[in-house]
Amino acid sequence: MAGYSSLKSRFVWLTEADWCNFDRLLRETFPTIRYYVDLVWKHRYDEQRPDIPIFEKLLDIPSLYSEDCVFVSGIFNDAWRPDLRREPEDGEPDCMAWRIANRPGNPHFLFQMLRRLYTPDMLKDAPFMEYGNVTFYRDPGNHEHDLLSRHFYRLLGKICTNRNQVQISMPERKILFRQPKSSMFWLGQDALRWVREDPQRVFFYNDRKWAILPADAAPAG
Repeated sequence: MAGYSSLKSRFVWLTEADWCNFDRLLRETFPTIRYYVDLVWKHRYDEQRPDIPIFEKLLDIPSLYSEDCVFVSGIFNDAWRPDLRREPEDGEPDCMAWRIANRPGNPHFLFQMLRRLYTPDMLKDAPFMEYGNVTFYRDPGNHEHDLLSRHFYRLLGKICTNRNQVQISMPERKILFRQPKSSMFWLGQDALRWVREDPQRVFFYNDRKWAILPADAAPAG
């Protein structure tokens, strides 16, 4: 059975408002879209298959507001439900793990949030935001899936941008270089509003020695 081929992931900095706007655009464009939390469920051998809640709206998922890394999958076919398989859990001989089986024929996308959703209260006094990932999965060579993924990323481009960015050193806050127009970093419109409100705020990637800013919010020099 053929597996999925992942298109290029986007590294994104999105606030709760940005995710809400993206979710609204997706539901307006794809009314059958549904979400569920994509993770591994551990259980004992005699436990039954877990029930996986399906959500119509992204922000209705309670775990988005937890402190843990969250993986949320979106599927376009509202009749599809996760197919789980059981596997022994490494290092835990008396434990099995339910994992979602492969999804050929059903293109889907994955949101990965490395921290809980950035709500206004959380960002009020925060000096930085950390990134998340958005990845679209499709069947290799499927033209309809390719068109769908392009449409999906066009919608993402309506609520964020990868233009006019600079990379700065931390904590010196010196400009290192300007990112190219095809930057891999996508900044949400509300996230941009947030970072421009305070000159000490930055977008971190995965190394605290440097950060990303829109060029108009970068330090002089």
